Amino acid sequence: MLENLTSWSRIQRGVILFSPGQIDLFEIVEDILELYFPSAEKKSVKLISSVQKQTILSADSNMLRTILRNLVSNAIKFSFHNTEMHITAWKEKNYMKISVSNHGIGISKEDILRLQNKNDCISTPGTDNEKGSGIGLSICKEFVRRHNGTLEIESEQGQQTTVSFTIPF
Repeated sequence: MLENLTSWSRIQRGVILFSPGQIDLFEIVEDILELYFPSAEKKSVKLISSVQKQTILSADSNMLRTILRNLVSNAIKFSFHNTEMHITAWKEKNYMKISVSNHGIGISKEDILRLQNKNDCISTPGTDNEKGSGIGLSICKEFVRRHNGTLEIESEQGQQTTVSFTIPF
């Protein structure tokens, strides 16, 4: 949460530099999954990645890590016990599409519309009453925008949520 607040403050002040370079998405995803394994284990959420080794793209490593940390953290937070969380990545036309999905409480259509508004932040307790700041997804949207990508949310209340974003090649 502290890292999100620091990022949010830096975004608001316009002091975050965009420094893209060649990165291996597989390695970043593996680091993120290792970081969140203890949280997932508490809820018996199985972390599954289908990201292939040597999935190379041009992106700002720090921003991409922040995006994935927030999405994975949210996916675990809102997952039901004894479910799975999936990270997938595939090439489409001239961009890489990365998705994080979970089986959990889902997001209402109204809240999806609110989340798509640049200035709205929503804080909802997780399935084990976990707290959050409500700014994580806003940071993700801004960092994806800096990459000239898009972010979309698909969800069914009480079932599944998939948050996907694109990074152009």
